[in-house]
Amino acid sequence: MLDVYLNGEQCLHVARPGGNDDGMILRSLTGVRFACDGKPEILAVRVSRTSVHRLRVPNLSLLSISSDGIRHSNILHNGLFIGVNLIICLLALMVWFCRNARTGLG
Repeated sequence: MLDVYLNGEQCLHVARPGGNDDGMILRSLTGVRFACDGKPEILAVRVSRTSVHRLRVPNLSLLSISSDGIRHSNILHNGLFIGVNLIICLLALMVWFCRNARTGLG
């Protein structure tokens, strides 16, 4: 089981489904936003295990992302969503136009 806390508040909890405790922790990703107000901030990671086997400590990494990265990610997701919907709309219009042209309604 893996728990991540930021300033005493839990921001991530990972446990194996079905109580399977083979010492492996599933790969997880969570976003953490620091206040950056000049006060100390504490990021704590707790790894625990219920079985008697040896605990394998996971490799942990803390990656920073700038506001530009967040904005570009949002633009990419929104652009992809709009682009896919436009393609679906155009295909629907093409099918409708072809159907009407065959039946003589268009």
